[in-house]
Amino acid sequence: MSTASAVKTSPKKGGLRTFIYSLRALKHRDFRIFWIGALLTNTGKFLTAIAVPIVLYQITGSAVIVGLATTFQYVPGVIMGPIGGALADKINKRKLIIFAQFGMMASTLLMWAAWTLFEVREPSVILCLVGLIAVFNGLTIPAWAAFINDLVPRGDLMSGVTLNSLQNNIAKAMGPALAGVLLLAFGVNWAFLISAGSFLFVIAALFALRTVPVNYAQQVRGNFFVQTFDAGRYTWASKGILVAILLSVLIGLAGNPIYGFTVVLGAEVYGVNAGGVGALNLALGLGAIFSAPIVAGLNDTFRMSRVIGGSVVLYGVALLAISLSDSFLVGMIALTILGAAALASLSAINTAIQYIVAGHMRGRVLGLRHVVYTLSFPVGAVALGTVADQWGVQVAIMIGGLAMIAVVLLLSVVPGTVRMGRLDDPHDDQTGSEIPAPTVPSTNEKATDGGTSTVTGQPEPAEATSEKLVPFTR
Repeated sequence: MSTASAVKTSPKKGGLRTFIYSLRALKHRDFRIFWIGALLTNTGKFLTAIAVPIVLYQITGSAVIVGLATTFQYVPGVIMGPIGGALADKINKRKLIIFAQFGMMASTLLMWAAWTLFEVREPSVILCLVGLIAVFNGLTIPAWAAFINDLVPRGDLMSGVTLNSLQNNIAKAMGPALAGVLLLAFGVNWAFLISAGSFLFVIAALFALRTVPVNYAQQVRGNFFVQTFDAGRYTWASKGILVAILLSVLIGLAGNPIYGFTVVLGAEVYGVNAGGVGALNLALGLGAIFSAPIVAGLNDTFRMSRVIGGSVVLYGVALLAISLSDSFLVGMIALTILGAAALASLSAINTAIQYIVAGHMRGRVLGLRHVVYTLSFPVGAVALGTVADQWGVQVAIMIGGLAMIAVVLLLSVVPGTVRMGRLDDPHDDQTGSEIPAPTVPSTNEKATDGGTSTVTGQPEPAEATSEKLVPFTR
């Protein structure tokens, strides 16, 4: 990426102009095509996500088996995350994503064939196919996140990351609604088949791209275990990335359980029916969707440490508001704010990591972040769920909110190398290097971001990224 693209220009004043500027990643042809394809595919993927629990409950009547489906959706992805990250640093990211999407499409087609053509009603078969889809999804996630950096200039990265999160939130809102209509009108068979076909949207989009992903293969040496160990050492040495990952874990432990607690809140606190619970979940989604244009432009006004710190604190404040009030209206408002804070914090954390990380480490570091963030979900759910059973759901939510606020304040005031300010660290290729070199360094290779321009697809000199990045220039 050229040096010029590393420096952002501030938006012109004016509400409409600021709004349009916040969506600036969409002005890049390849990102726009990829974003639309991803939105359509992710919406279709939720057909399977909704249909599988229904199918399993129909054939077993067991809530435990339905719960196992969630395990099969997450565990293979956690295992495959580091492998996907290592591959993203080693091979063409676009080709890796295409391969994984074909794999998920084939796995979903197998599920359709098993259910429709062969009339398989064995839960273990359905669960294994769910796990197979998760294996390919685990390969995709690090490469997908790293690929955003190839589709937009660095100055538009926050917009690109936020809009990528936005399309996922829109898909979460549209997918279940579409699934409900299709399941009611046509049954499970068509839901599986349409879900499989939806992968063609993002596959076609990926084939239509002109961007040539930056190739770091010559800077990555050693087998998978050496590469993964290097990523761990690198993350530990790069304190800005370490703080970002720690905050991801904090959100997973203390903040994410609220998504499961909406059912309990509806029944025990607000006394509403299933429609009321649906409204609570809708509030979470709408908060994320409507705040996206604002979130995408936050780092044009504030340093990344302030964006992340402020959004995590706001997340905690929203949790406290929920914990202190029995009002359904207050809960709806707080959950809307919480949805916005969740999008802001996670998008900014991901952007901070991408700003700091060296190109040849991007896939593995994002894979590591995915693993620890995902593993924090069940830990937080079990811990706060236990508290909720003993002392009530609002006490559990209060503990989560206080923990989020306390950790941010602690990292803001305590001196040391692990602190909020490290989130503003420059791109590591300019730091000189407290960052450890790869365990098996390449001969006569300089670890830089040099390679192929992500905007033009043309070679660019390694020195192009050696000038200081100014992601927070006003």
